[in-house]
Amino acid sequence: MTFDFFKSWFIKNNEYFFKYSFIFFLIIYIFPDNFFNPMGFHIDPSWQIAIYQAVEKGLSFGNDIVFTYGPLSTITLRLPIIQNPWLIALLDIYIMASLALFFHRFLSQNKGFYHYLILYLGVVILFSERYFVVTLEQGSLLIFLQIFFLSLFYQEQKKFFLIQAIILTSIIYFIKVSNGVIALFIFFSSLGYFALLKKISIKWLLLSLGILSMMMIGIALIYRVDLWNYTIGNLQTISSYNDVMYLDFPPKNPTDRLFDLGYNGLFLYFSFTVVFFYKTLWKDHFLKWIFAIQLLIYFVLLKQSFVRADQPHYVTFFSFVSIFAILHYWNISSEKTIYKYFALTTTCIALVVSLIGLQKTDLFSFDKGIWGWIDHKFLSIKGYTSYLSEEKHTQKKNEEINNLRGHLKISDSILHKIGKQSVDIIPWDIANIYYNQLQYTPRPVMQSYAVQNKYLIDLNTKKYYSSNAPEFVFYRNSSIDDRYPYWDDVGVKTALLQNYSLVLPSHFNFDAQKYLEKYSDVDSLIKKGVARSPLHHFLTFGRKEKRQIDYYQNFNFDANIYGNNYSAEVSAYLQINKDKKAEDHYKNIGYLENKESSALPFLLKKNKTIKPLKWQTIKSDTLTLNQWIEIPKTDDLIYLFADIQHDWYGKIRRLLFQPPHVVIYLRFENGIEHPFRLPLTIAKEGILINKQVLDNLEALALQVYKGKENPNITAFKIVNTQPKGIKSTIKIQLKKLLL
Repeated sequence: MTFDFFKSWFIKNNEYFFKYSFIFFLIIYIFPDNFFNPMGFHIDPSWQIAIYQAVEKGLSFGNDIVFTYGPLSTITLRLPIIQNPWLIALLDIYIMASLALFFHRFLSQNKGFYHYLILYLGVVILFSERYFVVTLEQGSLLIFLQIFFLSLFYQEQKKFFLIQAIILTSIIYFIKVSNGVIALFIFFSSLGYFALLKKISIKWLLLSLGILSMMMIGIALIYRVDLWNYTIGNLQTISSYNDVMYLDFPPKNPTDRLFDLGYNGLFLYFSFTVVFFYKTLWKDHFLKWIFAIQLLIYFVLLKQSFVRADQPHYVTFFSFVSIFAILHYWNISSEKTIYKYFALTTTCIALVVSLIGLQKTDLFSFDKGIWGWIDHKFLSIKGYTSYLSEEKHTQKKNEEINNLRGHLKISDSILHKIGKQSVDIIPWDIANIYYNQLQYTPRPVMQSYAVQNKYLIDLNTKKYYSSNAPEFVFYRNSSIDDRYPYWDDVGVKTALLQNYSLVLPSHFNFDAQKYLEKYSDVDSLIKKGVARSPLHHFLTFGRKEKRQIDYYQNFNFDANIYGNNYSAEVSAYLQINKDKKAEDHYKNIGYLENKESSALPFLLKKNKTIKPLKWQTIKSDTLTLNQWIEIPKTDDLIYLFADIQHDWYGKIRRLLFQPPHVVIYLRFENGIEHPFRLPLTIAKEGILINKQVLDNLEALALQVYKGKENPNITAFKIVNTQPKGIKSTIKIQLKKLLL
């Protein structure tokens, strides 16, 4: 009897020891390797820095700043410029404690080696791309915990779990609004459903809503958030993102057909579940709720990951799909139905799909051996805690800033000229302003590639036509994703033309007389009317004819940066043209293909008198897709306003996946025809249609000469790249900008 008791005690405690040792191992595994993320420059680091600056300057989110990330993203972005690093530590501790509780509940309910393996693989997959999970997509991780606590509340009716769900909902909303909207929907719909099933009293239902409201109002007051405009503005940003930021799908690389595997596989999973298990779902109220939540989460993951199907986004899908499948399985693993085994099977399939999708996942991460890994982890913990001291935090902040300031230093003469006056930068390099310690005064949508519908365009336009417009603007003509660069942020661009002047005319380094002397035929071409001036000839024909001019002195063309950014194209060009250089590639090809020239932005200063925005309609018409439309030849600036509408298929495709891909073909004065992506929302608000403005030099010519020297665009046609999705007739207007 004594022996049997001892044996039973030993086995039971051995089981406890193994389980809690395993949980401890998982927590150490997910412990952040770095307290702070490195700072940087260009698009993503710039908007991250802008969020910190907005919080530091007390700008109003929803009014002064409209972006998908909110003020609490300063905690998840983990840059050393955060004012209170303890907030990072508190959130880390909360997440690790909550995950430890989930691990405990999962392993207590599901025993056996294969359950340990499932949980281990889910955690390894989730944190294989640690930067994205812990930094940019921590909101998705918090939604996972929100659903976990709501499930615990449903099962046990303990108010502690409900309070945790409330806390998480409010935090998520102020980290990233797209996740926040989902979190609010899950919370409100769940509470309503729980009330119908009498899982929560009316008293606690109202109390929960009151606590959530007070928390959200409190955070909004602390961080200066206009809740209404914050919500509306960010919903508009999400809608614009869906319409504009898509990438071609499926990707051109056949090895990336994993996207099809993820998308179609989950569609089959949900179809199979509804067809074969509808009776099980119908009878069990809890299963109905958790299945609906699962369906919503997977749809959101698909939209977030595959609308813009580049690595940072599809990594999100493959990282999170497994852990949400594990959560779903845990929720139903106590059920005595065949659906439990179906959920287990689909969880295993999700793990395999994720492992394939994240092919570089290091399943063990012990490249220096287990003891080397343990040593590394405890050194990470030691380094982590050191940054909680003000001295170490300040030292790290100064090191990062001073290092990057050396690379992005603006000339002292420019800094002296600007002084303490307000500055903005177009299109996105906000980091340059921060590292040079200038007085940043942002437009509400702070990066031009994101300004792609009426609401957002109007916000920025209103700012730039107001007395609060920045005194100085750094401007570089560039865009992303094969767009026509001058069409982004169209309202701000018109304000620059009307109300800003070039600060240093010497930066426009074109010697007309020298050009005429070098190319004797140009004078006769001007007299014949082929070209309007030496500059017009160079911009229109000179590049195509490979005529040379030294105009990069003041634009700081960096051949190394340009070559590294476009290594394959530049290398191929240099292989064919042995005597050419990287800048020759840009002059001849790159500017047309919207490749960045690595040119410094030029500086503009606000005029004393602000002119209002005025248009004159010169033509209204209806055209059809694929129809070439001739553009009147004029020195005036003509804008196209095109009302392109989705048909029923296009609307469904836009909702479930991506909108149809529309391009506009432009025929330039030198005879070249080239396609550019055409976002429907921006075409409706007006695009400069008769002047070629493809790079910095042409943008500078437009700013100085108001279109008189720029090459003309002679015709255009609008094309749907898919068989359907767009209505065949398009209403258009041509309007002249009154300068």
